Amino acid sequence: MEHVFELIKRNTPSISDRFELETVESDNGLDVCEYLAHGEKILLRGNNNVSLAHAYWCYIRKYCAAYFSHCSTFSVIAKDDYAPLPKEHFRKTISQKKRVYLDYITYSNSMWTWQWDKWEKELDFMAMRGINLALNVVGNDAVLFNTLVNVGLSERSAGYFLSGPAFFAWQMTGKLDSYLPRNDISNYEKQLELARKIHIRMTQLGIDPIMSTFNGQISQKIIKLFGKVKHYKQEQWNTFPSTQKIDILDERFKILMREYMFFQEEHIGKAHYYMCNYFCNFNHKADKSKYISPLAPEFERILKFCVEDERPCVVFPSDGYNRHFASVLKKCDVLVLDLDGTMFEATNHFDSHDCVIGNSHNNSPHESLRGDLKGLSKNKYAVMKEKYPNVVGVGFFPESLEQNPIYHEMMFDVMTENGELPLDSWLNDYIRRRYKSDSPEIKEAYEILLNTCYSEENGKTDVGSTLCSRPVADLRHTAFFDRIEVTYDNKDLLKAIKLLAGSGIKSYDMFCTLVFTTVTLLDNYAYSIYGKIMKSYYERNAQQFDELVKKFLYIFFDVDELLSTFDKTNAKAVFDDLLAISENDEEEKSNCLNYLTSHTIWGPLTLECRRFDYGWIYLSEFFLEYYETRWEKFFEYLSNNFGKRDVEKRSPLQYYDRDSFAPNQFYQSMAQYEKNVILTFVPEKEVSGDTIETVERIIEKYEGSITDE
Repeated sequence: MEHVFELIKRNTPSISDRFELETVESDNGLDVCEYLAHGEKILLRGNNNVSLAHAYWCYIRKYCAAYFSHCSTFSVIAKDDYAPLPKEHFRKTISQKKRVYLDYITYSNSMWTWQWDKWEKELDFMAMRGINLALNVVGNDAVLFNTLVNVGLSERSAGYFLSGPAFFAWQMTGKLDSYLPRNDISNYEKQLELARKIHIRMTQLGIDPIMSTFNGQISQKIIKLFGKVKHYKQEQWNTFPSTQKIDILDERFKILMREYMFFQEEHIGKAHYYMCNYFCNFNHKADKSKYISPLAPEFERILKFCVEDERPCVVFPSDGYNRHFASVLKKCDVLVLDLDGTMFEATNHFDSHDCVIGNSHNNSPHESLRGDLKGLSKNKYAVMKEKYPNVVGVGFFPESLEQNPIYHEMMFDVMTENGELPLDSWLNDYIRRRYKSDSPEIKEAYEILLNTCYSEENGKTDVGSTLCSRPVADLRHTAFFDRIEVTYDNKDLLKAIKLLAGSGIKSYDMFCTLVFTTVTLLDNYAYSIYGKIMKSYYERNAQQFDELVKKFLYIFFDVDELLSTFDKTNAKAVFDDLLAISENDEEEKSNCLNYLTSHTIWGPLTLECRRFDYGWIYLSEFFLEYYETRWEKFFEYLSNNFGKRDVEKRSPLQYYDRDSFAPNQFYQSMAQYEKNVILTFVPEKEVSGDTIETVERIIEKYEGSITDE
């Protein structure tokens, strides 16, 4: 219990002495949390540390308006004299046995720059929200690096084999290697130290860590080092060079696996749950049922030998689940994580293995506002666990974190609620906690948002960005698997923004809300203008074309001004944070390159790139230098073709229903420009300007045009 007391002191020091803690029995194996008045104290009860932390959260949420978001920070109304005794005896039994959080992709998209101060908050937040199982994502690259060095590879070769932190998640799942590696290998020591602190705190709070295992991926240098090694090539992924995996039955796999596990245990810690990524991106030509069945007992023996656990649990991500392998495991437990909740039905319910039904929501680091809140509030997980006994819990595996805070807030609630959430009262509670207000303007604005950005229709697929799209004649996507069509009336969003701006609330969270809703408004408007531009181009209406292009490009400058007022979207503020975690020039270059590349070209950095714009960002200065200039170049390209042969609407080669990256000389020069910006971009402008005043000016400027649409 002492660790929960420390959590309380960290988060609400002024009222920490108001609480007493007490352990109780579980409810037929299910976690229980309670709070009630006990004399002049607030008594928190739970059957373990996570339950106690969740009881604390339930109390401060109701009585102190506690709120936490990755878009802002932890906030609470808790002055020295404000911790009222609860009026009720609150008791909650959580039917989801396992509440699982994080994915490798989350780390590479959102978390690789985090230091201990941010991780400490995150771990407290996990426990308070009832998370009892989480992937320990930090330090995996350091463990792999030291494993390779310890078996004889040079530090230089080992360092080159590992991809940079913004891309290492895809190496852990077997898709690539050696991409934008760290320039300074001394960073691995820092990662191990941080990973150890995270691991210790997780276990102190009662969160079971999911640790990694060696995924079998090797390099040519390792093959040469070992001599004859049974290995096979993986299928090439998105034009990245093919990766190679060592056969589990090869003796050298045992050496690498054992070295990996022993080093991880010594420098980070041990666990009961271990992720198996061996079958992610798996591509072996042999008869899979006959070939894979013998692998499982061997993997099982190695794992038990390494972790010295009576019955360790092998955790499979849904994209790495293999029924032949999992079904042969006898001396290990099996847990399958259905990362986005779509594989359960397609895999015969994971062959009755214990599974967690997940939600990934943001399938890429997009800044768009989206999500079906009404659908989420129905809590389909509660229905599924009643119907299928092997559904043992709920997971949240967002590919990125710092957007859509309202959707994320509801998802965390769903993980510990036993039934449907009452949407109206839930929304009122959310507004009260986030904005510390019961403003009727904010309530009305959110009712509009529920029917626009957070409607069922707008939540079906990821939403792209017109402004951040790579310019083409037929704009169908920003990135793959998204769409840019607006599914609601932009005038409704305009009304919501006017209500928010006029609410009188001037807080960090209000600034955050206004920045992203206003940029969305202008992005929607830009899509409408884009359609008219292309129509005037094909109709040879040069005057209209020029007028519309000017109108389109002006939007970028208004958006850039707005982005510069807020630290989350101000490039100088963001890059200052990157520099703060860099100990030398080489590390600084590597961090900046990883950050910008992962939000733009992605890779590989060749003319065959297919994953461009997988991530995109609203970032001041960069917004003009990168995104606006691309469009300016494109419109100049179109203008030069007036009266000549029309620019083709689609390039001959299509990937993910998008034009290829460099189908002609113009796009080859565009690619070179993009690369140059990524390599040379240095922001200069500090956070400046008043967010609300800027929003009001933008509304006044565009209201007539948007209303007339």
